[in-house]
Amino acid sequence: VMLDHFRLSPGGPIIPKKDLGQELSRPRFSQDILPIVTADKDLGSTALYWQTLYVESIWGNGCVRFVTAATDTALQAAIDAVEAAGGGTVVLSNEIYIIGTTITLDANVPILIKGNGAVLSSQAGVNHIVHIDRVNGNTSHYCVLEDLTIDGNDVADSEGLRITDTDRVVLKNVRIKDCITGLDLYAGATAGSGTSWVEGCSFEDVFISGCTTGIRFNRGAQTDYTSFFENHFRNVGVNDCTTGILVDRWANLTRCRFD
Repeated sequence: VMLDHFRLSPGGPIIPKKDLGQELSRPRFSQDILPIVTADKDLGSTALYWQTLYVESIWGNGCVRFVTAATDTALQAAIDAVEAAGGGTVVLSNEIYIIGTTITLDANVPILIKGNGAVLSSQAGVNHIVHIDRVNGNTSHYCVLEDLTIDGNDVADSEGLRITDTDRVVLKNVRIKDCITGLDLYAGATAGSGTSWVEGCSFEDVFISGCTTGIRFNRGAQTDYTSFFENHFRNVGVNDCTTGILVDRWANLTRCRFD
């Protein structure tokens, strides 16, 4: 489904699809933007912008794909189709999706994953159930996951969600359970690159349970520089984990907020 027009908010102006990329590529603060969370001004402009930018399920070029089967293959195919179209929305159903291969999202493409209560259930041999990475280039755009559960099923070495060297990711109403690491913020994929960061992300109503490590600020291969900057954790719970929050040596947390 391709939408020719979209509306930023109820009663707001109709904007042609061709102008959507321009609208989403520049800071815009107005009553037409629907907030994901109530952002605090002291978080800084990056976090404030990405937390307030929410466009009624229509992202990128307005492409929408419904996942046709409760499998990792069908889910990845829908994601790939939206990414190929330049961004959009992937819609899941309230079902259990069997994940035998890592689900990968390219953070360079604006994409919204609407879970609708879906459960991503890991099988043996999956290192990361979901991996968000800047596959191409150095700029990330509005990668959002909402209303879903990531279940590691206590599979050995299975991580729930890894975010690698990426900014502007939003999790909203996400549960992660029974993994080695629930939420792995991985800033340091390449040693000495100087481009290792997880910044400007928003995590709201995220609950992590039954994991060996709940949240890890992971420096990866870096030994000199990693940046975790202006990340906002709001109503994030970590329960029944061996280690709640693990901060690696050389992991530099700046203006990150937990409330």
